[in-house]
Amino acid sequence: MFKKLLASVGIGSAKVDTFVLSEHLVPGGECNLKVVIKASDSVEQDINGLELALCTSAKSEKDLGDSEIKVNETVILSRWAMTPNELGLTGSVLAPGETIEYDLTITLHPDTPVTSVTNSLSKVWIATGLDIDKGLDSSDKDYLDIQPTQFQKHAVDAMYELGYKISKVDVEKGYLRGNGFQSEVNCYQEFEFRRQAGLFSSSEAELSFVSLNNSVGLLVEKDRFLGGDAYYSEVLPNNASYSLIKAKLEHWL
Repeated sequence: MFKKLLASVGIGSAKVDTFVLSEHLVPGGECNLKVVIKASDSVEQDINGLELALCTSAKSEKDLGDSEIKVNETVILSRWAMTPNELGLTGSVLAPGETIEYDLTITLHPDTPVTSVTNSLSKVWIATGLDIDKGLDSSDKDYLDIQPTQFQKHAVDAMYELGYKISKVDVEKGYLRGNGFQSEVNCYQEFEFRRQAGLFSSSEAELSFVSLNNSVGLLVEKDRFLGGDAYYSEVLPNNASYSLIKAKLEHWL
């Protein structure tokens, strides 16, 4: 079975390793994990519980004097807590040399950013620890590979057929609002496209998606060189056909 080390952290004298057992991951899909906690050979360890957090990095603007700068902030999409009893510990104590393994299945947030797509700058990882909020440094993490949903694949393929190519995919801090929908988490992903319109001109468009149970909120921002940007949005079924999505995009663009 596919097995990849996600994170390894030290808690006192104990070591905690988190492995992902699922090979293909998509937003809103299940992810099988294995947590392995190992005490040192000589010292017992009190374990008060364990917490996992699904994280991404989002761009935001910060004031710096009279100017604004772009910074990356960690956003927690979902979190899961495990008590000592759930981990199989007696009296919250891990004996010297003892190793315990805990299997769990988590459901990825439906708006988890896609990472396995052309020119994606998006990052998604799972943080492991006792105090997640104080230890979200992603520098030593192995990142998750998140594939696009079928709806997103249709939208990207339709944009290519309409002459656009992906120039960048990243995550922005903030909430996304459209006609009849709003995102739940404080970040959203933008798929930026560019089309060469002529020898000296080009057009740009950005696509964003918000999961809504059995439907998807699709928002398109079209850059217009004269008159500012234009915004179009609509709620479409999760299982919307390629032809329907393409027709909608073609009408807007």
